[in-house]
Amino acid sequence: MKNLTVCQEYTLCLLNKVKKNNGNLYEGKYPGCIALAAIFELFLSEKIALDDKQKVIIKNPIDSDVEYLNVIYADLSNEKPKTLKKWMEHYLAGYSNKPIKRIVESVIDSLDKKDCLNLEIKNGFLKDKILFNTNMSDVNHIIEKLRAELLESGTMMAETVILASLMHQSGILVDYFSKHEVDQLKTRIDEIKKSDNWATTSLVKQVVDELDTVLIITVIAGIV
Repeated sequence: MKNLTVCQEYTLCLLNKVKKNNGNLYEGKYPGCIALAAIFELFLSEKIALDDKQKVIIKNPIDSDVEYLNVIYADLSNEKPKTLKKWMEHYLAGYSNKPIKRIVESVIDSLDKKDCLNLEIKNGFLKDKILFNTNMSDVNHIIEKLRAELLESGTMMAETVILASLMHQSGILVDYFSKHEVDQLKTRIDEIKKSDNWATTSLVKQVVDELDTVLIITVIAGIV
């Protein structure tokens, strides 16, 4: 199967739900979750880190052919250090949604290049619509991998916890799992947040907690 990042996996599952782009993809909590997933990838690859004031700083140069990572890395490099919360405000609460659109479109383009979806433009009376025809075998593989790792005992990867948290907080987990499974997933995520024995727990906790901030900012900005 294709080797997808946590940001690509989340976005593909999201696009499978959204199906068509009539503005909804760039509103509410969705774009913030996509941006946060990409930032998490930069943390895991040690391109960025948190200083003693919990502000995001550049740690290592980036050498990547993944465009959406380059886009966010450039943003982080060109601005003064900010907390994750401030970066979410930067992307979601401003008057212009150009920065977040650039990130989202770059992630979609990366999925298109991997043949995880194809884009179809439908001519409309006032506005064209973009249909996201997702590759269901890729979507099903993501969901089954998530189910196997989170609902069964054993070591969980940081990416798995973040993916499940993103899907839960943005309301799409229920599109793929039963209510009973969702409850089990939420319990497992809570266990991870309380654990002190996992090497990447502190980073995962911060990213998961930041998802709540994303929801608050979208309400304040009036775009939910």
